Amino acid sequence: MIPDDNSVRLLSQFIERMFLGDLYRTYCREGHANEPTPRQLLKILVYGYMNHLYSSREIAAACLRDINFMWLLEGAKAPHYSTIARFRTLRGCCTNIVLQPYF
Repeated sequence: MIPDDNSVRLLSQFIERMFLGDLYRTYCREGHANEPTPRQLLKILVYGYMNHLYSSREIAAACLRDINFMWLLEGAKAPHYSTIARFRTLRGCCTNIVLQPYF
């Protein structure tokens, strides 16, 4: 359904290859069945930024209507806008992770 040369696939591959140990150390999954993982939240956050979506409400709405966001969530339910906002502010390591030397 999503073309092989779509930017969402490149972003997903890029983030899949990143070391996200710092991010996972700050995240508790207890009682969060079918919730997006930190890796999936990072993917939708970066993909939202790539598409000029900066508001957590806009990103949350896109997760419900845009097939590319749904693909990044890999079957997890769409996060609430407050989850996205909290992830962005409480996980200060996101900036360091995205800016880490990759090559």
